[in-house]
Parts: sequence; structure tokens; C-alpha cells
Amino acid sequence: MNIKNLFLFNGRINRKKYIFYQLVFPILILPLSFYNPDNIFLILIKTCLNLSIAIILVSKSVQRLHDMNFSGVVVLIPLILGFLGNFLDSLIFPMIVLGYYIHLMIKKGTIGPNKYGDDPLGPTKQTNTFINEAE
Repeated sequence: MNIKNLFLFNGRINRKKYIFYQLVFPILILPLSFYNPDNIFLILIKTCLNLSIAIILVSKSVQRLHDMNFSGVVVLIPLILGFLGNFLDSLIFPMIVLGYYIHLMIKKGTIGPNKYGDDPLGPTKQTNTFINEAE
């Protein structure tokens, strides 16, 4: 795992990698959430770590959306609904956001290359058959 690749917003990732990132990174940051530093330097370090994890998770959501042939702008939907849920005290918004993330985890990506890149699973039998028929 290359650190530079963690912050990329272009390209595609499959469901398995997406689920890995969505489970592992929050677990890594969980112990830090219980620590409340009183030193300004430690507060800055904690803020930088939290922000970097958030950027990584958003970038992986964008790549997952690309795998399903959606624009990365769609990642704004749960962010907007999350803010609305906080202000309106409604349970429907968190439920929609949860459904959104479950959808990203279970929906298959586009088979073969799409406008965002090659299939992260590589060439499949179905795409090879299609290419052979086109030749």
C-alpha cells in the first residue's frame, strides 16, 4: 500500500478494497478519539490525523463511485444529508446515509473499462468475449 495512493481521487477500486478502507481506518483512529490532549501541539497532531483519515475515506468513496461509473461529486450526498440530519433532528437522514454506504459496499462495479479507468478486477471472461466479438 503506497501512501501517495491513499490520497488519490482518480481511478477505481473494487468492493473488497473499499470495505477494507471503511473498516480499518476508523478502527485505527478509534483509540485516538478517547484521548483529549491539553497541549496545543498534541491537539494539532490529533486534528491532522483525523483530517487525513477523513480525506482518505472520502477519496476511497470517490474511487468506489468511479468504479460504478458515477461522478465523484455524488460523495457530497451523505455529507449534505449528514449536516441536515444534525440540524433537523430527523432520523431519516442518517438512515439514507447508511443506505448510501451499504450501496457502495454491495453494488458491483462497471465490468470492463469505463471513463474513470480500467476495471480494478482486471480483464474478465465477459470483457474478453466482448472484445473478441468486436474484432
